[in-house]
Amino acid sequence: MKAYPNNYLSKLSHVFFSVMLVFALICFISEPVTAQEASSQEQVTGFPEQLSKQDANTSEQPSEQLALPTGQPSEQGVNPIEQHQEQKAESPSAEKNVEIARGSVVLNFDDADVYEVIQTIFGQVLKVNYIVDPRVKGRVTFRSIAPVAQKNVLPIMEVILRLNGIAVVEESDLYRIILINDISKEPSDVQIGRDSSSISLDGKALLQVVPVRYMQSSDLVELLKQFLSENAVMIDVPMSNQIIIADTDANVKRLLKLVEIFDNEQQKKKGPQVFVYPVQNGKAKDIATQLQQIFLGEKAVSKEIKATVSTSRTKQKNETPKQISVTSAGGTEALVSGITRIYSDETLNAIIILSTPEDYEIIKDAIVKIDLVPRQVMIEGMIAQIVLKDNLSFGLAWYINSTKFGADMTLSFNPESLNPTNFPGTGLRLVGVDSGNAVRTVISALATESKAKLLAAPHILVSDNREASIQVGQQVPIVTSETFGSTTVAPQRTIQY
Repeated sequence: MKAYPNNYLSKLSHVFFSVMLVFALICFISEPVTAQEASSQEQVTGFPEQLSKQDANTSEQPSEQLALPTGQPSEQGVNPIEQHQEQKAESPSAEKNVEIARGSVVLNFDDADVYEVIQTIFGQVLKVNYIVDPRVKGRVTFRSIAPVAQKNVLPIMEVILRLNGIAVVEESDLYRIILINDISKEPSDVQIGRDSSSISLDGKALLQVVPVRYMQSSDLVELLKQFLSENAVMIDVPMSNQIIIADTDANVKRLLKLVEIFDNEQQKKKGPQVFVYPVQNGKAKDIATQLQQIFLGEKAVSKEIKATVSTSRTKQKNETPKQISVTSAGGTEALVSGITRIYSDETLNAIIILSTPEDYEIIKDAIVKIDLVPRQVMIEGMIAQIVLKDNLSFGLAWYINSTKFGADMTLSFNPESLNPTNFPGTGLRLVGVDSGNAVRTVISALATESKAKLLAAPHILVSDNREASIQVGQQVPIVTSETFGSTTVAPQRTIQY
């Protein structure tokens, strides 16, 4: 066996120790590099990345090293980053413009199809069940600078969809995306009232029944319909003075605020009221007929409404209850609002008007001009008993027509002479009446000589264009029947006057 010097063994042990130290150092350095490469692989989002070959000089920059996922090798000559961008461009435009982080959403739509926006918001953000009407179409452009809370996404979508004439209706956890004009046909929420604070903004459509208190529902509909959303529906219910609104909850809330502004207590004085105008000179029925033709149209249709009027006169005279005439407009355009009604009460001789204060002032002004005092004439008559003797032996007519009075007077007692066509051209016009009261003077003079007796002097006041008659007589009892009883001697008589 060959013997080695001691210095040789000492050098060999130093070399062995150095080799072991280098080997340990290499193992210690390779473990962090492997861990960092693994962490780089976890940060890859699922698309292939190109890695450059690592040389000895890049070992000092382990953070830039990436590892290819297993089973996804990169093709020669293709940039994987550009390939990933092409894959993102192929995805729907609405999806890449929505970012979700910690309960908030950032929305950014640029001329996106409304159908893709609905899919993204309802399917990915809200994660609810939904169904879309195939007629729904439109484009959406929206950008949110700050993140939007999750609870505010649906109200924002309601505004976006409303601009495209689209509404959202919820039914049993199913959201139905339909056209706004179909809200009245869908089973949407129905609410009754006029309090705008009771409407919660959930981004849904609803049916709101609004009672109108002071205005006419038709007038309120004319005022509100220009504030409806596109294709929204508003229905007038005049029988109950209500309106029905089919619109989004946000716009219904706005419309209710307008109702509170316009339909208030101040409008009560401007609403329809009942006015009674007592006719002073004419007949209420005649004036009411003229008013109906003037204000309610030429083709006004009269209706008769029986009304029992209980007064002291009707009770005493046992009169039949009068009828009140009602007229509704038709045909010609009316000069007042359509709610105006004109009634006439013959018992009170008054005109009853249902209208607004403004319309009543117009009608009242016409009544004042119509209800004037008509021209009148006093007609007097004289009934006298004449004793035919001396100068009166030939009759009163001959006596008056004689030249004794110095006037050419013609007087006839023939009843046919009362016909105006039979009147003489000059002289006395009517029996007992003349410009100088000659007949009255003659009869008065004869009465002082006991040759004439004045029995009656009736008179009547007649309005212009009215007929009048004088009835002078005496009630004379006439026995119409006479019955004799078996037990009584005196007969039982029936007398009629």
